[in-house]
Amino acid sequence: MLPTKAMADRFSEALAHRDLEAITSLFAARVDWDIPGNVALAPWLGRRQTRDDVRAGFRLVSRICG
Repeated sequence: MLPTKAMADRFSEALAHRDLEAITSLFAARVDWDIPGNVALAPWLGRRQTRDDVRAGFRLVSRICG
């Protein structure tokens, strides 16, 4: 397991390069991620429980943010 600073640096670097595989590789296979809100209005909100769910959420955000 990476120290917190190294993990944050890797995440920031992957995010800056929009490297979805690198981003999601930093997440555990099972996660407990819930961003409350109206999923019908903002589909990137809601519950994510797997690395694939996280990948799908980041894909939605990247479509909107260009």
